[in-house]
Parts: sequence; C-alpha cells; structure tokens
Amino acid sequence: MNNFLRTLTFCVIALLSAVSVKAQGDVTAKWDFKNDLPAGIQETTNYQKTTVDIPSTVEGVSMHVDATNGKLYCIGRNNAQFNSGTILQVPVKSTRDIVVVENYPNYRGYTVGGVAATA
Repeated sequence: MNNFLRTLTFCVIALLSAVSVKAQGDVTAKWDFKNDLPAGIQETTNYQKTTVDIPSTVEGVSMHVDATNGKLYCIGRNNAQFNSGTILQVPVKSTRDIVVVENYPNYRGYTVGGVAATA
C-alpha cells in the first residue's frame, strides 16, 4: 500500500461506543469530528509524537490515542486525518458493544483489531 493510502483522511470519524456502565446502563459515546462533538474537538485535535486521552460526549469515557509513531490532526477542517502508526483505542466493555467508524469515501486503509477495514 503506498503512502497515500496509508495516510487516512476522514471526513467523519464518528466513533460510537456503546459502553456498558453499571450505574448508568448503556451509553453512546461519540467522537464526531464532522459535527464537532464533543464541542471543541475540531479546534483542539493536533497530536504528534505523543499519547493522549480524548474525552467523548459522555463524561468519564475517553478514547486513547497513541500518536508516538504517527499523528491525529483535525484543526481547521471538519474531518480528522491520521496516518500509519497511529493507534486509536476505543473503550468497550464486552463483545456486545458497538464501535462505528465512518470514513471519508474510499479512504479506509486501516485495521480494526488487526482486520482490514475493507473486510
């Protein structure tokens, strides 16, 4: 896969995680770069050579980003871009939880749990 395909540009990363929390029951946590959810995510996302936890729309639920060998960038656009070497860890509690990634059309050269997104 060439560098262009490794560089993933997303129009939308809408990561929905149905996280089971005993006190709250099921919740839907979002990291939606297109719609700026949680508020301010479009203006603050610029991570390179670091790790960070990005809060979701649900208090206490964060996505862990390991960009020590990559980047996650969104500033000035309504989409997020990340390249090869970037690891996004979305919290789930069980195999029944659902994670949805909405990508920019024809840009899905990434894996989910080691399986190609095109699969």
